[in-house]
Amino acid sequence: MAERMQTPDAVSVHVRWFDTVSCRATNNVGGQYYGNAIKRMESISPAAHYFVFSDRPESVGGMLGLPEDRFTVVFHNKGDANAYADMWLMAKCSKHIIANSTFSWWGAWLSQSPDKIVICPGADCMRANWSFKGLVPGEWIKVESGP
Repeated sequence: MAERMQTPDAVSVHVRWFDTVSCRATNNVGGQYYGNAIKRMESISPAAHYFVFSDRPESVGGMLGLPEDRFTVVFHNKGDANAYADMWLMAKCSKHIIANSTFSWWGAWLSQSPDKIVICPGADCMRANWSFKGLVPGEWIKVESGP
């Protein structure tokens, strides 16, 4: 899998569930953000293949709006003791769509790719304790959850 993630069109996507999937008042970044982020990534890399990481992998496939052959849900590194393996795999990608989570922030930050592209939540998606000044490097692309 790490070898596949080192191709130019590999994109890591992190979906972090702070609250339950169906929770209305939520800290989760919603499907609208991911739809907008994928649309933006498609304009950059039309042949992208998305490697999806999540703390609830069974809940992410439908929210991305992609055909099944365009994404792979990474779910074999289970439990907190194996989280480092997911972060290592994320860092192998040159393109990233991150959540409002320090876990995916680090996965993108640690990428060694000279052509790194990171799409991150804009101001309307930020959790109050994750939006401090200086968190998002200037070259990262901020995407809002609205239309």
